[in-house]
Amino acid sequence: AGARPAEPGEFTKRAFLNGRLDLAEAESVMDIINARSRQALAAANRGHEGGLSRQVKALRKTLRDLVVQLEACIDYPEDDIEEVTYDRTVSTLEEGKKAVETLVRRGTAGRILREGLRTAIVGRPNVGKSSLLNSLLQADRAIVSNIPGTTRDIIEEQMTIGGIPLVLTDTAGLRDTSDLVEKIGETGDSVEKLGVDRAVAAAEQAGLSLVVLDGSQPLDPEDRQLLESLRDRKKLILVNKADLPLALDVEGLRKTYGEKDVLVLSVKEGKGLEQVEQWLRDFVYGEGSDSESSSMTQNARQQNLLEKALQSLEDALAGARQHLPYDCLTIDLTQALHDLGEITGEDVPDEIIDEIFAQFCVGK
Repeated sequence: AGARPAEPGEFTKRAFLNGRLDLAEAESVMDIINARSRQALAAANRGHEGGLSRQVKALRKTLRDLVVQLEACIDYPEDDIEEVTYDRTVSTLEEGKKAVETLVRRGTAGRILREGLRTAIVGRPNVGKSSLLNSLLQADRAIVSNIPGTTRDIIEEQMTIGGIPLVLTDTAGLRDTSDLVEKIGETGDSVEKLGVDRAVAAAEQAGLSLVVLDGSQPLDPEDRQLLESLRDRKKLILVNKADLPLALDVEGLRKTYGEKDVLVLSVKEGKGLEQVEQWLRDFVYGEGSDSESSSMTQNARQQNLLEKALQSLEDALAGARQHLPYDCLTIDLTQALHDLGEITGEDVPDEIIDEIFAQFCVGK
């Protein structure tokens, strides 16, 4: 009778084409389906209700009004049109740039909520890495032993802490394996050495490293080497074994690596884990931010367009400060308007629309 199976995303696509949803709201449908945590679902729902779209459309209106005024001054210099001063242009562009920067920053949190934060637990052998993994999971996933080198391969688990999805990796203890190479020959084909090599690779690929130190012992050269190798990477330093007399210089660590990025805890007694949860929330959402009401970009496409729009606004702002001709400023402003319009679908090629909805589940 002419009926056929619905194409991927067809119903949502029809809602978009008929003006019931804009493109950002339509893309949120897929994020609602794929949400991996309560916070991810809440963020996707805010997008579906137009949270991101309203901000983008308000920003486009402000920039469009500025372009109209600039073009009027260019086209009708002899008429009595209110002149757009460079000071006003700079002020408007600074406000627009700040708004886009906020959306770009929140986009990082949105990506983490969608994909999970890849987190590596690293440290010397026998500092409590596997115990930490088990405590966070609330399950005996990793073998715990006071024998150094028990964990020899990567253990990866997915979990949610404070509403933040994590891809948590427990790694082999990091230590100098040159003595192992001497014991088994030049090939160095040691199980523990391979585990250490994989641990180093996991730390390099992670978005965040949880560096576990033994608080009952002073820092040794391997601890210092590990911290130095992660100096330019995102990390949280966890001083474990607070149930034992403290021998590690915690204040010295905080002066070097940041007051808030060094926490003292006892995995054995379950103390301090709530501090880890709060630190993760601040890390993802920003300290003091209202994660429950913030609008976030939903995917890499939107994030990329915001970054391009930000670059155009920065170029226009630099031009306005140098008092370049108005027509030079409108070139960058028009590009920013185009990029922002692609987010909501007001200015987007048909092939991009087809590609977006092809990623949907059948019939959704």
